[in-house]
Amino acid sequence: MSDLNQENTEAADEFHPRLHGIREDIQYSSIQGIRLYHNHNTIHFPPHWHSAIEILYPLDQNYTVRIGTEENVLSPGDILVVAPGTIHSYTPPESGERIFILFDYNLLQMFSSLRQVMQAIQPYILITQTAYPPLNEKLQELLRDVIHEYDENAPYSGAMIWSRLLEFFSYIGRTNVYRASHSSEFPKDKRQEYVAKFMEVCNYITDHLDEEINTDRLAEIAGFSKFHFSRLFKEFTGYSSHEYLIQRRLEAAEQLLANPDLSITDVAMQSGFNSLSTFTRVFKAEKDMTPSAFREINQKGSHEGRKI
Repeated sequence: MSDLNQENTEAADEFHPRLHGIREDIQYSSIQGIRLYHNHNTIHFPPHWHSAIEILYPLDQNYTVRIGTEENVLSPGDILVVAPGTIHSYTPPESGERIFILFDYNLLQMFSSLRQVMQAIQPYILITQTAYPPLNEKLQELLRDVIHEYDENAPYSGAMIWSRLLEFFSYIGRTNVYRASHSSEFPKDKRQEYVAKFMEVCNYITDHLDEEINTDRLAEIAGFSKFHFSRLFKEFTGYSSHEYLIQRRLEAAEQLLANPDLSITDVAMQSGFNSLSTFTRVFKAEKDMTPSAFREINQKGSHEGRKI
């Protein structure tokens, strides 16, 4: 067993969240922005969140994950992807192995074509073998490659892992678009055109978060009546256009709060909220803490994470 394999195995069995409040401080490995654990322990992980994307992949035995008020029991081979900032907890079985993969969300942000995928997994997506057989099979194949490359730590393993992760999320995005576009609301002869229009709308929202955005403007971009647009957008994204906009603004606010030079009011304005009170109310409802508390926890975790 290589030194890295030994390190991974020991870290796996000892693994538990490094918590600062309920925020987990991720310690990445020598591979940029990646941490993988072969987890065997029976520690109950309390409610926590982190800025990384997390993939959970049980190899044997069921594994229970609670996200908000929802409890999900994963069977071996099921794949759970948890979005950054999502509060979740784990209840492990008395035995078994599962894989945790955590990786830096910001390193995927540079790929504009993956924007919709990142937004589609909010707050999480569960890809079971029974609900999505072909997709699950393909993603398991990619995860096995990631695990092999991480454990071997051969030359160019980092590049190989990131290429597999890009492929991983591309397959999720393609399947999600296929599902949405094959509803009865998307005429067969118009599917490609409709998908292109709604991806354009989603990108417009992301690029203009700090501006006034209303349904009339979005419907105009898509080329539909307001009523028709609202129905189709909900079918395509799973959110109303207002809900989708709020989620994107909250994501932007999380990133801005990491900058200590910006006041909370600056963050509110730059992420598109028209008042500090509205921002605080919406943020607290979503994160169960105020923006100030969120910033304090993040800064404390960042400072402690740099200690040697």
